[in-house]
Amino acid sequence: MKILASWLGLAAIVAAMLSVTHAARADELYKSLLSEGYEIKSVVILPPDFTTRYGNKIDAQDAVVVSMQKGPSTAACYWYARDWLNQALADKKCNVFK
Repeated sequence: MKILASWLGLAAIVAAMLSVTHAARADELYKSLLSEGYEIKSVVILPPDFTTRYGNKIDAQDAVVVSMQKGPSTAACYWYARDWLNQALADKKCNVFK
């Protein structure tokens, strides 16, 4: 039951990230967040069927969601798995929830 709650929480975070009307600031770069002291709390790999349901309906690929935290502030970052594996993250933006 605890695992199901975790997955539901993750699904809510991903849905909020992909939503156009959420209140997060989507202007923080991943590497700058790390340099500001944010710590990675979890890394989750999502299969293509999840990403096509909640994101890009055309380009089905594995995706990675990284959650980060610094004090009460949290951040969530979303990339295709190939970018995460190649560490091609310099221009990838994250949503910051203050």
